[in-house]
Amino acid sequence: MITPIAFLLSSLLAPQEPEEAPNPDWSVLGWAELSFGWRFAPDEGGKNAFRLFDDRARGGRVNQLGLTVERTLPGESEFELGGRATLIGGTDARFLHARGIATGQEANLQWDPYEIHLTAGLFSGTLQARLGRFATIHGAESAPAYANHHASRSLLYNYAQPFTHMGLQLLYPLAAEWLFSYALVNGWDNWNDNNDAFSHLLGASWSEESGKSSAALNVITGPEQDSDTSNLRTLVDVLYRMRLSQRLNSVVNADYGWEEGITAGGGDAAWWGVASYLEYDFGAEHLGVFRAEYFNDQDGVRTGVDTALWAFTAGADLPLLGDPVLRLQPELRWDLPSGTPVVNGERFHGQLTALCALVIVF
Repeated sequence: MITPIAFLLSSLLAPQEPEEAPNPDWSVLGWAELSFGWRFAPDEGGKNAFRLFDDRARGGRVNQLGLTVERTLPGESEFELGGRATLIGGTDARFLHARGIATGQEANLQWDPYEIHLTAGLFSGTLQARLGRFATIHGAESAPAYANHHASRSLLYNYAQPFTHMGLQLLYPLAAEWLFSYALVNGWDNWNDNNDAFSHLLGASWSEESGKSSAALNVITGPEQDSDTSNLRTLVDVLYRMRLSQRLNSVVNADYGWEEGITAGGGDAAWWGVASYLEYDFGAEHLGVFRAEYFNDQDGVRTGVDTALWAFTAGADLPLLGDPVLRLQPELRWDLPSGTPVVNGERFHGQLTALCALVIVF
């Protein structure tokens, strides 16, 4: 499982191997994701309930056509300048848009500037500053297809957490095990702010020197409602990863969020959930993966329905080629609600789906 925290730790703390390329600090990465899904239930409305990126009940998708151009910081000078630009096209882009940029597209195939930021390294890389739009540090999953072992995304990623932030982020690694961050941002998924107040994003992560375990605590708080600066939305996100054996890894992600004055009657609301992952390496990077999760949206402010949901996903991440990288990700997923909530005018009793994604990295 590749997480946003793992990306930050690897880029800031891991030793860099020397490269002989003419411009070793520049990199270009492209990828594509194609998928085909099937719901084993009447195809009512053609949509999977409580899904985003695999919302189509039956049929294929061009989920992603992505490109990242990045200049990393070698950490050799007192001041260095780099940055990253990531463009994601395809059907997934419909759900990644931030307020005020790339909105208004009506086709299923859309595009989104998922990340676009400058990075400054100070004091030989001791402190980094990012300015622009960047991926959230919350959660165990990420938007780019190559960064996940499951073809579908978790309930927590879809509903409990933001996708991106726009603002200024400071990153400070302490020794080899700790990374601290603070960001002043426009809130959740906003390019243009919807009020006159910022949100505060704080993070702390720890990684055991041997790499056997790691943990992270991330908190964001601030007003998120239109033209309102008093009602706060707060999310506390905890992530723990542990290598249980030479072949078996585990990840646990827990979220608790609440928002003031968000219900129809002006009351407060809360949501929370837990997702647990197991990854077993059968050899040659052939992974068997399992995810069990629970998400409680008791006030209906995240999904639009007052409900609690269970989801169980079993699948695999199978490399087929090495250059370009070609991976096959088949999975079976069962979603089960607590009770029978009404979704699109119909009682939702649960759904069993099959999904297979082909991920190409070049």
